[in-house]
Amino acid sequence: MKTKTCKRCSETKILDEFYARRNVCKSCVHVQHHQYRLAHAEECRAYEKSRLHNPNRKLARKKNRCTAEQKRKDLVRQKAQWAIKTGRLIPQPCRVCGEVKVEAHHRDYSKPFEVEWLCSLHHRRLHHSKYFDLGVGLASPSGG
Repeated sequence: MKTKTCKRCSETKILDEFYARRNVCKSCVHVQHHQYRLAHAEECRAYEKSRLHNPNRKLARKKNRCTAEQKRKDLVRQKAQWAIKTGRLIPQPCRVCGEVKVEAHHRDYSKPFEVEWLCSLHHRRLHHSKYFDLGVGLASPSGG
């Protein structure tokens, strides 16, 4: 495993602990940003406030607003993920191709622990409108 020495704290760490093309580790960068924000609190607050009125950011916030339905679905997905982590829900191979790297698909969000196991390819195909009928289009990865 490759390592690198941080220029600030002088600790030798694995490369994952560094941002690309930086000689300071992530934890030192985090501390530096935190100290800067404390020392320049008013400037940072004014900058963040000015960003609120940027039309592009307003549009992005509007697009990212969650509906009640999206929040409900997110909660169900979180419950399923928790069940997987705790062993209550055990992933099975993709029901179409047998791939072991799978994703959980909910047909009915009122039943968080009833999922279909699909690989990313077949899960994507299922959500694509012309593949909603599982009997058509999901049988072969070549698009058939």
